[in-house]
Amino acid sequence: MKRNDYYPMLQEHLLKLLKVSKEEQDLAQNVIGELIRDGVIVVDKNRLALKGREYETVVTGTIHVNPRGFGFVTPDDDQECKQTIFIPPGHCEDAVQGDHVEVTLVAKPRRPERGPEGRIAKVLKRARESVAGIVSDAYHKNRLTIYAPMLGPENPIIVMTKGAKIDWGTRVLVKITSWKNSKGEIRGDIEKILGNIEDPSIDVDCAIVEFEIPTDFPSSAIDEAKAYGKEVTQNDLNGRTDFTKDEVFTIDPTTARDFDDALCVTKSKDGYRLCVHIADVSHYVRPETALDQFAATRCNSVYFPRRCVPMLPEELSNELCSLKEGVVRLTASVVMDLDNDGNLNNYQIQKGFIKSQKRFTYEGAKQVLDGQVESPHKKTLELMVELCEKLKALRRARGSIDLALPETVVNVDKKGIPRGFTVVEYDITHQLVEEFMLKANEVVATHLSKQGKDSLYRIHQAPTEDEQADFFFFVHQLGFHLPETPTSEDIQAVFEKAKSTPYAQQLAISFIRTMKLAVYSPENVGHFGLSLDYYTHFTSPIRRYPDLIIHRLLFEKSTQEQNLSALALRCSDCERNAAKAENRVKLLKKLRYLEKHHEETFTATITKVFPMGFAFEVDVYAIEGVVFVSQLPDYYEYDREKAMLQTKHGKRFRLGDQIKVYPEFIDLIKSEVKWQLDLSV
Repeated sequence: MKRNDYYPMLQEHLLKLLKVSKEEQDLAQNVIGELIRDGVIVVDKNRLALKGREYETVVTGTIHVNPRGFGFVTPDDDQECKQTIFIPPGHCEDAVQGDHVEVTLVAKPRRPERGPEGRIAKVLKRARESVAGIVSDAYHKNRLTIYAPMLGPENPIIVMTKGAKIDWGTRVLVKITSWKNSKGEIRGDIEKILGNIEDPSIDVDCAIVEFEIPTDFPSSAIDEAKAYGKEVTQNDLNGRTDFTKDEVFTIDPTTARDFDDALCVTKSKDGYRLCVHIADVSHYVRPETALDQFAATRCNSVYFPRRCVPMLPEELSNELCSLKEGVVRLTASVVMDLDNDGNLNNYQIQKGFIKSQKRFTYEGAKQVLDGQVESPHKKTLELMVELCEKLKALRRARGSIDLALPETVVNVDKKGIPRGFTVVEYDITHQLVEEFMLKANEVVATHLSKQGKDSLYRIHQAPTEDEQADFFFFVHQLGFHLPETPTSEDIQAVFEKAKSTPYAQQLAISFIRTMKLAVYSPENVGHFGLSLDYYTHFTSPIRRYPDLIIHRLLFEKSTQEQNLSALALRCSDCERNAAKAENRVKLLKKLRYLEKHHEETFTATITKVFPMGFAFEVDVYAIEGVVFVSQLPDYYEYDREKAMLQTKHGKRFRLGDQIKVYPEFIDLIKSEVKWQLDLSV
């Protein structure tokens, strides 16, 4: 305990470190007990330390590892550490995604304003025994080097092949046999060959394996889903409000099959009535059933190009729960009466049933609004737009920022080959659906809170001043004005001005990067991004388990007691895991497209300037890249105040500049691109 590298640890870990045998355990525990009674050793949070000596703080938690080599640890106890802990590259040791770890906090973090920093002291429990990777070196006899994205480039896996022929680029699942042998290597055996990196048809399957996403439903869950049949029964309708005569319809993406929500808007002299009808999944997925147990394990649906891994069996997700056109479906409905300015007067939350009159796509609804297609629902769509604009105005007035970012969709064929990109604009049809969902979620969250019921909030904490400062600096460098202490209205004004410039998307992306991630929590701290005191997720129970929990909390008189804190953490983790899997596939498809178009030049926008070069994002494709000054033909000096690299001849690269780049080399294994600047323009 007097050693400089000792830190307070649990008694069991200390005995293990001292290599105390089973026969000596009782004696050792008695000795420790006497030292505690004599005041030589003190116990702090079950950890043993020498009295009077200062130690670095030790925290336990779950690690989330980035392929670039750094990570973040979510503490087990927010009383010990209230913030996520940053682990710099080189200090994650051999911890992998989801491991339960012990972290030693650094006394003086390099960027204290951004929160605590630490290093992994010990892996307490492994999250997985197997890791997915790709053979990056197959040129040594009987020895393979495996690059595993979850371990990062600093932790390759070594596999001894014993004469087996396995080629470069082979995608494999490796069973780890030693996390660090005497040579400091991670060793493993090939558990399964998944295919080759050159085969785009297996990208999704490999992501499912890598991120351990369950795909097959147990037969018991399938049987439960099928037992409900294919149609709503008369008994199901008893005690519910009949909305089938109302003008109700859905608006969803073209590829959607699981329709969670349907809408209805009417107007009177007193204002608007907004009805948000949500699929009543809780009627079919009951607590402690096989369906519920599996949904609780998966927590959410995962969406890949041309493929969805649903949270619920198709018998429910795409059929009996889906609010399809022309059929009766059960709903949990929020009926809101709003005044002529969009302010809420009254609301009711009730069980009901609907018959959707139309399945609109976003594009189809927009065509009706633009007069390109005739529809009996045009007046109602126009009324929805009218109400949407009023809700947006109220949201902006309370300080919520409206970003309206387009989405880049990768178009792939049946073989998984990327054929191009579609930029889906965040037009008024997307906006009205989002505004109505936001309002319903807010009303439900407020209702549960005012009723004094337990809830699962969707919370979003404010960014630090330092994080906001980076964004404000970016804004000024692009030529936009912000006061010294800007309000949300000032920031929104910048976004409005930027709409007619090439910088609109980069400004929005820069702002998003200053934000913390929204998460689930039973403790409400509000939602910074939406500027709301109460917010939850209620509107997508087909694809999100937290929404299903909210439905139960609303309607069930006695809900099964459960640990909402643990549930919130698991749902947040699953959400991040799904997003990583989706983004991994999306990036790989983009790189495959670049590989086929490597002779083309692409327009990009500089997003960051630093002494050694500048970072950029390729427009439309939303791919990040870097060009280093060593790749440029002249000598460049860095001007931090102006966020600029400049030569003595006047050539310069500034934050926000548009440039032309082309891919010189694409590494599909590491999902990296070496870019070159097109100097001909």
